[in-house]
Amino acid sequence: MRIIKRAGTITGITILYLLIGFFSKSFADNLSLNGDIVYSMSENKFAGKMTKKSSLSQVYSLAFDKGLTRTIRFSGNVRASQNKVDLTESSSIDPSFFLDMNNEYFNSALGYQINDRFLTTGNRINTTSKNATFSTAPAGFPSLRLNYNELQSKDRFSLIDTRQSYINASTDYTIKHINLLYNYANSTLEDTISQIKQENPTHLGAVSYNNSFFDNRLNINTNLGVTKSTSKNISLSGTPQTFPEKKDATNGLYAVDTLPGDGQLTDYPSLIDDSKSSDTGIDLNGSYRNIGLKLKNTDTINTIYLYVDTSDDNIANMNFGWNIYYSNETSGLSWSFATVSSSSYDEVNKRFKLVLSVPVNAIFFKAVNTTYDSSAQKISVTEIEAIGSISKETNVTVETINDRQYGGMNLSLRPTKKTGISYNINYDQSKQSPADRKDTNINQGVVLSYAMSKYASFFLNYQSQKTETTLSKNIGSNNYTFSISTNPMETINGSAALSHFESLFGDNKTSETNSGNINMFLNLYSGIDLGTGFTLSNTDDISRGTKTTTNSVNGNLTLIPRNSINILIDGTFSSSTSNTGRETSSSKSETLRSTISITPSRFVNLVANIQHLPEAKQNYSINTRLPGSLQVNINYNVSETGAETLGGSIYWNISRYLYIYQNAKQKYEFSHRDTESQRRAKG
Repeated sequence: MRIIKRAGTITGITILYLLIGFFSKSFADNLSLNGDIVYSMSENKFAGKMTKKSSLSQVYSLAFDKGLTRTIRFSGNVRASQNKVDLTESSSIDPSFFLDMNNEYFNSALGYQINDRFLTTGNRINTTSKNATFSTAPAGFPSLRLNYNELQSKDRFSLIDTRQSYINASTDYTIKHINLLYNYANSTLEDTISQIKQENPTHLGAVSYNNSFFDNRLNINTNLGVTKSTSKNISLSGTPQTFPEKKDATNGLYAVDTLPGDGQLTDYPSLIDDSKSSDTGIDLNGSYRNIGLKLKNTDTINTIYLYVDTSDDNIANMNFGWNIYYSNETSGLSWSFATVSSSSYDEVNKRFKLVLSVPVNAIFFKAVNTTYDSSAQKISVTEIEAIGSISKETNVTVETINDRQYGGMNLSLRPTKKTGISYNINYDQSKQSPADRKDTNINQGVVLSYAMSKYASFFLNYQSQKTETTLSKNIGSNNYTFSISTNPMETINGSAALSHFESLFGDNKTSETNSGNINMFLNLYSGIDLGTGFTLSNTDDISRGTKTTTNSVNGNLTLIPRNSINILIDGTFSSSTSNTGRETSSSKSETLRSTISITPSRFVNLVANIQHLPEAKQNYSINTRLPGSLQVNINYNVSETGAETLGGSIYWNISRYLYIYQNAKQKYEFSHRDTESQRRAKG
């Protein structure tokens, strides 16, 4: 294992693999050899002081894939890597082996992976992973899926000694329009260093019915489900411990939003249905996925778990950027930023673990991926969980049992071609023992639509939410909306809406908001599109005695003078006035940015992103894809603080066995903001 401590040794082994691959045809048919070397160096100059940083990353892999029979395939991979940042160095070697058996009756796979990491401190961390899957879906019979994962981690200095396992079994069967589902899952964790053991068996049973009548004029969708989850926390030392605890949620939330600081998310119940193997339709193959949940009550959270399903074996080594936001508003409209101290991927439980630097007390939480790995295969999100902690001063075994019953129904009726009526209701009740806690949440709504003509239609919408709990008074909300949309001609369309929202606590109204907005889209000329929006809202916070008026204007202009040139300019200008009865305060915000994309040929693309307000930022990039599988990328950035960064990369795929990747970056920082004394000195 010591060979990975020397980059030269790793390189020599890789060259040997390459030679074998070139000179042995039968060997090359089953082998895939890859090497990746990335060196970067940055120079920062600030206040006359120059600092330098450098990093070197090397990754070499040898993959083997051989079909033993028509239905049995054996594959393996040996991956060696070394990362050096200034004086800090770490290296690892990762052999993996897989055996797949697939036929017309079932699909199965066995996997075994080892990861040895060597750190600068002299410590060595050894991780062993085992996994097995089995699935079958015979026509006319119930389907069956089994999954088992196990992960053991130890180190040389006895700082780490954990064992995790996860088993999942599910079956479902559809009889005409009725679907039956049963799922069993059990996760265990034994941490010898922290002296804790956790077990979490969960049973889930669900039935759903979907059908349509009268030539699709009447549609019915219903579902009922029951879950029973037991969380058992054991102190191995015989003394009281603090254990992690999953917090109950009333709803999952989701939206794609590049400005996560404000805006409501769409209800997404499948994110909290306790089915960690079911695809919710959300993927992480893009940025700014706002994935969240609403807790049953305000609670303190220190960790977010985001469960995924993917066939990509390299997900643990991918670079994802994560932010967490929280909100205590009843509507979940305005969000605050929470600092993430660490993020990692748990291969056993197939989940991202996002740890907050400081625990946060709120009712809404969401995770946002600011960056993603574009080379990744599809990564499907299956579940999200908010984790807090539970501590017992006297008990060394803490057991919590959660029983949940939930159901929903959606009816949609189209009595005429121009008229539509729909009604939806969702019911969720959970009981927790031994705390003797009961929570009930009911959401229901009615929507009426009418198409007055082919040019205009209107909508009436009423939504109600109510939560009953044994811990506090009932909370709820009512939302009334009237909207109209029009499309008088192909080049013009618009909409206008009026809404009234009220928050309830017990039998009292705590706040109400009246708002109106107008949005228009105009195709002024071929290649010239203009979009505008106006919003005005008044909020009366009865509990605090505060009245707030907010108005905003937004617009975007798209110019396409030629097929190779695309220009987008968009901005938002808003102001807010708040009156407490004693004093009045006001605030303003402005954003303005422009994006220019030029593609003079299919080999070259030039992009300029310029933020004008609230602070100036610039980003310019040139991306080329030249003949011969050669790619060259150049980036130049100017931040709001005046830091200038120039970087570039070259990727050359020489053959199926060898490619070259080189990355470089140079950064200079200048203080573009003078202090008050400096401005005075300049006169």
